Amino acid sequence: MGYLLVLTSGVILGAIIVLIISWIRSHQTKETARQLVKTVASPRIDDMENILGRVKDSFHALFLDTLSKSIEEFLKLATQRHGQQTEMCEKDLEEKKKLLDQTIDLIKG
Repeated sequence: MGYLLVLTSGVILGAIIVLIISWIRSHQTKETARQLVKTVASPRIDDMENILGRVKDSFHALFLDTLSKSIEEFLKLATQRHGQQTEMCEKDLEEKKKLLDQTIDLIKG
């Protein structure tokens, strides 16, 4: 019976030691995994930030180029439209002058 008690105590003590070792290794594994993720993720985050910065710069340059071209086209169109309006007004003025001259000639005549 003494042997049985020693054997049972040994098995229980061995199981407790195995559980403690397993628990310690689990925490070490988790910490190692965290450090590994941090080590791997850090350069990727830096790369992503660099890519994002280049995309922002490219978009800004594209936006400015597009805006510049749009303004240039608008000014061309506005100049053209202004020229057409001026020409129409001049023709209208000439017609009114002719009518006025005809009216004056009728009155004089």
